[in-house]
Amino acid sequence: MQKPLSGASRSSTATPAAKIAYRVFADNAFGLEYYRDAGPSHMVYLAWDGNIGKSDINLGIGHGTTANSDRWVVKAIYEFAF
Repeated sequence: MQKPLSGASRSSTATPAAKIAYRVFADNAFGLEYYRDAGPSHMVYLAWDGNIGKSDINLGIGHGTTANSDRWVVKAIYEFAF
């Protein structure tokens, strides 16, 4: 689910996604992620999932698969555990 934090449109939109990953070590996995935006934008990411202490981290580099997609995107998601 996406929710814009600024701009004229503040409505939420659902984003279909899929992920396939292979666990390499105890807390490390590599995989492919696919995201389809609410329009003709599609992204495929090569991603790494791991742990830092009790927190989870996801890093990825993605490429758009359609003309309306971003060409290259680097993403980082850090989940704080408390």
